[in-house]
Amino acid sequence: MRISAIQALEKIGEDAQPAAPKLYELLQSDLNGDVRANAAIGLISIAKRDAVLINQLNRALRDPAFFVRRSAAQSLGRLGSDAKVAIPNRIIHDNKLEDRVLHQDAERIAWECLKQSYLPTSANRDAVLAALGGEDATRRLDYLEHCLHLIQTINPAEDQIRFALDPLAEYLAGLYLVNQYGSNQKAWHQLLDDLHQIPETPTAVAGFLMAVRDCCIAKGAEAHIPNFVTLELAELADAIA
Repeated sequence: MRISAIQALEKIGEDAQPAAPKLYELLQSDLNGDVRANAAIGLISIAKRDAVLINQLNRALRDPAFFVRRSAAQSLGRLGSDAKVAIPNRIIHDNKLEDRVLHQDAERIAWECLKQSYLPTSANRDAVLAALGGEDATRRLDYLEHCLHLIQTINPAEDQIRFALDPLAEYLAGLYLVNQYGSNQKAWHQLLDDLHQIPETPTAVAGFLMAVRDCCIAKGAEAHIPNFVTLELAELADAIA
């Protein structure tokens, strides 16, 4: 019953904003993980996109149920730059970093983790540092790992890193492509051609496909994404259903 109600509110959209406090309550304390996961998704459609929403989704990233954390990460990804991907606003102290830099670094690392197979996996630490660039690359990487806990080093060799949550990596990689490719039709054609070469596409890379599609929809006009990109990604995503 509660899940059906959440889904009904989601369809109503912004007009259902007065119900947002109830969804926040469900996200925080409902004993049913499916209800919490649906609340994390439903809030994107009805709640005001402000610090309250972002903070509540950030808290849900620590939910004991993986599928709730996944839903929260997907919702943060759909918020795009508004969410700063769970990175605090105004990180400007001497021992911290600006949120703009952290956001860009997180996107670069996510792409390093997905670019080989379009699946969220680990990336070589040295390759990641090279992609970040700058004399303080190690410090920035360590901050993402030890202060924000977005990424983690894989033992025992400790030469590989990956994101703590796969959906977050997928959405960050999607944002990276949107920001890097923009109106570059050749780059988008190459990506789509590569995706079509993967056996069992779109199912094999479903998470990445939907993440890139959502990022294109959210930031397409701002980034001047060619229309064919969103249309083709939507067709591939629809084939998953």
